[in-house]
Amino acid sequence: MKPHFHCILPGLLLIACEAFSQMYSFDYDVSYSTLGTANIEVTYKLEWVADSADCSARLTDIVKLHSGGLISKSFSSLISSNDSVCTALIADGAQNVPAEPPGAIAIEVYKFFDRAELMVKNRVDNVVYKYVEDMPVLKWAIHAEKEQFNGYQCQKATTVFRGRTYEAWFTPDIPVSDGPWKFSGLPGLILEVHDSKNHYLFSCIGIRKVNVPIETCNRKFTLTTREKLNEMLRRKFSNLTSYYAAIGVTYARKIDGKIVFSPADSSLPYNPIELE
Repeated sequence: MKPHFHCILPGLLLIACEAFSQMYSFDYDVSYSTLGTANIEVTYKLEWVADSADCSARLTDIVKLHSGGLISKSFSSLISSNDSVCTALIADGAQNVPAEPPGAIAIEVYKFFDRAELMVKNRVDNVVYKYVEDMPVLKWAIHAEKEQFNGYQCQKATTVFRGRTYEAWFTPDIPVSDGPWKFSGLPGLILEVHDSKNHYLFSCIGIRKVNVPIETCNRKFTLTTREKLNEMLRRKFSNLTSYYAAIGVTYARKIDGKIVFSPADSSLPYNPIELE
């Protein structure tokens, strides 16, 4: 039988917000399948805002894009590194493992260009949700403005996608029609992209040629749709007490210096990248 190990769920029980916890089981003893080979690795700094009412409080993730022509994978490097640490600790006999880094977003986006399809995996409360959708056809408007980004001559493009207006800067010098997260469709690699409110900003901080496998974890998942998953997340953040009670967990929050279990007002700010 595969061992299950424990890690913290950020914000679940604030009295347990330490570096290690025994809150939830999560299976790190898993295998991987190779989907293709990447020949370019692009590293982006992602700055994002969890509370749209307070844009000064910004969180940071490091997102990598492994692109190989017919397939690419965009994922959180912070989550990937933390998973590697957890796996190593488990191999040494540890019973508890570190929490996911603050600001890291556990979303993986796989683009299958040959069949115009996306596969998305999103880890929520240590459950992996997976859905497949048609690759979005972003209607980019390419503008005349040009600037240097990360040493490359880039050109401006704009689009509207699922409730947000985006400005992107792509370089024709790297003829890869790809970018972080679900962005693609420009005649060159996207080096920077942000929405009009600067709630989500991807900035390229490194590019290198590679020859590495594009892998996906064979961990068990719950099959869903984008719409169902996004609606579940909206319900979760609007009432965490009710959400966690439904799965047998007591939610607690520190209010005025005291721990309050199952608070009546248990909503938290929710500012997803997809607003519709």
